[in-house]
Amino acid sequence: MQSNNLQSHILKTICYADIFDYPMTSGEIWKYLITREPVSKKNFSKLFKYPIEGLGKKDKFYFLKGKEFLVDVRKKREEISIRKIKKAKRIAQILSLIPPVLLIGISGSLSMNNCKKTDDIDFFIVTKKNTLWTTRFLVTFILIMLGEKRQRGNLLAIDKVCTNMFLGEDALSLPLKTQNIFSSHEVVQLKIIVNKNQTYEKFLAANSWIKSFLSNTYIPQISESKRNDFYNFFSLLLNPFEKFFYRIQMFYMRKYITCEEIKQNSAKFHPRDKTWYVIYLYRLKCLYILGHARDTRFIDYSRILT
Repeated sequence: MQSNNLQSHILKTICYADIFDYPMTSGEIWKYLITREPVSKKNFSKLFKYPIEGLGKKDKFYFLKGKEFLVDVRKKREEISIRKIKKAKRIAQILSLIPPVLLIGISGSLSMNNCKKTDDIDFFIVTKKNTLWTTRFLVTFILIMLGEKRQRGNLLAIDKVCTNMFLGEDALSLPLKTQNIFSSHEVVQLKIIVNKNQTYEKFLAANSWIKSFLSNTYIPQISESKRNDFYNFFSLLLNPFEKFFYRIQMFYMRKYITCEEIKQNSAKFHPRDKTWYVIYLYRLKCLYILGHARDTRFIDYSRILT
């Protein structure tokens, strides 16, 4: 990849991070580099020996020129996030005792240590096949008993847990219509707390399309895992209850459902989905910073993600 082209991809990457007020280290820029072609660390490092037009630097962090203040913002948010992550780990370890729970990851801003004090804790959970709704019931029950569940409709739920996405192990691949720059970041940024049977590795492999946006993402090989007869047996015991728990939860949720995506083997609970808002902001920032256009009436969006 030519130097000028690589600079363009670096600026796009910083533009995306800027939406979240997140200055980046050179290592983070390489990891989350928005490009369709992988870039070696060696070639990438060479470029950072010279100033890049449009970027500023303070300490070890890079940002759009004129946004030095974001370095202090990031440092403060990291301190807040460390405390929240400790709590998230304690709760996740309890939830991991539910046999069908295969994976628990922290998603959202906390996964990047970029939390505000008022933020909640978002959990992404993968379950054994045919146990999603039974598992969700058990997870919800435990969170309520612990007093840690975010209540529906609460605008402020400081440090409470929001289980905003459940996937069955047979539905690890995100649907084509949701495969975009925002969801690719969400996949790669997951902070994994519980990972049974290489479920996270399987999740990455099932979503290899992320390399169309973040080509430097490493997708590990999956080795043959040992069977856990106890967990398999317990999950089989729960199978007969799955339809019952699905129906009863759907009955309860029917009057609250807005843009949530709910199926028997996947459930996404996020009434304020900001995907397209983020993508729109990203495109506008790129167009302005990279000089693709000055008048947004003449935006050629197809140029932004290449």
